[in-house]
Amino acid sequence: MSDERPPIEYKGPHDAVIRFPRPASRLPSFDDLAWDIETARSAPLHPPELIERYLFRTLRVLAAGGGTGKTALLLHEAACLALGRPVFGLLPVLRSGRTLYITGEDSAEELQARLARIVDAMDCGRDERQIVQDGVRFLDLAGEDARLVEPGSGRTSELTFDLAATYQDSGIAHVVLDPLASFGADDENVNGNVQSLVNAARRIGKGLGAAVTLCHHVGKASARDGAEDAYVGRGGSALADGSRIVHVLRPVADDEQSKAPMTALAALREAEHGALLRLATPKMSHAPRPPALWIVRDGWKFQAFREVQRDPDAERRAQVEQVLNFVTEAVKRKRFFTQNDLEAHRDEMGLTREEVRRAVSELKVSGRLVLAPLPKRLCAGARKHYLCPADSVPEREE
Repeated sequence: MSDERPPIEYKGPHDAVIRFPRPASRLPSFDDLAWDIETARSAPLHPPELIERYLFRTLRVLAAGGGTGKTALLLHEAACLALGRPVFGLLPVLRSGRTLYITGEDSAEELQARLARIVDAMDCGRDERQIVQDGVRFLDLAGEDARLVEPGSGRTSELTFDLAATYQDSGIAHVVLDPLASFGADDENVNGNVQSLVNAARRIGKGLGAAVTLCHHVGKASARDGAEDAYVGRGGSALADGSRIVHVLRPVADDEQSKAPMTALAALREAEHGALLRLATPKMSHAPRPPALWIVRDGWKFQAFREVQRDPDAERRAQVEQVLNFVTEAVKRKRFFTQNDLEAHRDEMGLTREEVRRAVSELKVSGRLVLAPLPKRLCAGARKHYLCPADSVPEREE
């Protein structure tokens, strides 16, 4: 820092020059900002990578609806980071380390009980259980004033500085704040306040040399629609903009399970208490954005499968052929479907309603599927025609 700073001058009465000493600056001088370009040529382009193409030493948001299992997923990650085991049995841990789990909702005892069951599901021996016990610690702030930002002013609270100072020599690699709403101030829909939270989380990460994960809830509309973009979290857009990684976790509806990899569906069938989740990465600043993960949760056990990259055009053409083949076989068996009937049978084809509608539309436009008159005995009200392959239209009504 430079102490030689010129005084502040301004003109007073009768043009007299008044000088005040300039207050000391916290900023370094321009000379102190010098850097070496040769050193920079070999410096890393991104912060340290903890979990391959998944978690870096930076700020991350994990957004999910209530009851999705995001806390259990984070506890599984913490156990894998402590042990150096692949996360979800798939993602390599490149830098193992400790996790400080700061809870503003569930008690430390509850989280410890869940983690113990997760460790049991991982078939950990006594020594590994001890490693997890040492490598994952819980700071219980539930029911306390745990705001990282002072109400009204938006300034960083004393708690933020205390966290960085107290645990800076503890070898922490990852900090979890769960849920984010417990650590905010004022109205979380105000972008300025959210940006203050982002700055506070960055300060904690920088002070501890650790990755920081903000566990957040998605908005009701986003949860209902199954949205997976970076802005699904409640509150201002500053949260997604200020984070370097955004993960979105959601349950997979029954009518979209057919999109999962065959290996994931096989694991789901074998699971005793199985649930299928999808973990998308709409934002990844430090590496190419990875494909979504399909996660089979069986009780306290997690197993992930990478999404198979598909050609959208080829997939659409396959859906068109699938619908045409389904209708053709139905007509051969004297089953006559209107479009509404066909949509009602979408589960038999493993397609969504929208996919069936799109396929029928394309088949009609191409002339491969036409409306043929129903036999009189099957006509009722406005139901007078059925979908029929163009090469199977009867010459006369049966």
